[in-house]
Amino acid sequence: ADVDRAPYAGLWGPEDGSEGLEPPRYGSGRDARLAIAMFCEEGARLEELDRGDLRAARRLLGHALRLAPHRRSIQASFRRVAAEIDPPPSTKRSDAPGPAASYAAPRSDPAPGSTASPFRPSPSARAPAMGAGSTSGAASDETGPSTGHQPVAATAASDDEVSTRRLGSEAGPGPSALTQGEDDRGDEQALPAAAVAALLAPALGDQLAAWGEEPSDEDEVTLELRAEQLSERLRADPNDALAVAELAALLELLGRDHELLALLSARIDEVSGAEREALVGQRRAVLGRLIGAASEAGRDEEASLYQLMLDRND
Repeated sequence: ADVDRAPYAGLWGPEDGSEGLEPPRYGSGRDARLAIAMFCEEGARLEELDRGDLRAARRLLGHALRLAPHRRSIQASFRRVAAEIDPPPSTKRSDAPGPAASYAAPRSDPAPGSTASPFRPSPSARAPAMGAGSTSGAASDETGPSTGHQPVAATAASDDEVSTRRLGSEAGPGPSALTQGEDDRGDEQALPAAAVAALLAPALGDQLAAWGEEPSDEDEVTLELRAEQLSERLRADPNDALAVAELAALLELLGRDHELLALLSARIDEVSGAEREALVGQRRAVLGRLIGAASEAGRDEEASLYQLMLDRND
């Protein structure tokens, strides 16, 4: 049967002599990407609510994030759908040894029943030769100082000093860049920084070193998801020190200084000693960045507030 085309004039293309539908026109490529991202966001909503297909919704939201990575509604929807598909890991602590176990140096104990010393003798420590010289030296020790021979004890001591200087010159390289800034606060402060690096590597992969200060859009989504998982862990166990350290590093990498300031301020009241000093130093650095950002944006009152917090920093 023939179709009455009158109500659809302009939709049939050159067949009826019209030009057909024209493609939408946008002022810039950014406007076009934003429009497509909104279409993907709406499609994800339909997939989630009408069809119940969370994986299809996540796929569409991923496309939307690549097109409009700074749109907060898309970010929130992506995190929520991803959390429903892959819930955060269990907060039960593992019985495996902590990061400090990897810093213990291997120790070789002597075999049971052996009287040998576990320490290797210095190559410069030689037994004195038994001869006339040593006999006369021993006799001179009993009767008085001798002008012809040097005491054996003094010779061994000088050899040990030479060996010590040689071993010091052959020592390994100095502290790494990770712990170079911790010298003023003692060796105990080098461990948390190394533990954070060891913890971030398996969680985020080898791309962490390549991200630098400006991660790409896809990497930023991965960081956002990991930060959300760590936040859930801290809600279940606020005393999880490793989760606090990793979340603080992620928030700093993402530039979310306001959330980092809240995290550090809450954690400082719960700890003491060296850990508290480290957190106070991080909080001071965050306040410095917030003061600079507020001053550049012309928000003088906000900058004054952060400056007051910095002056009262413990």
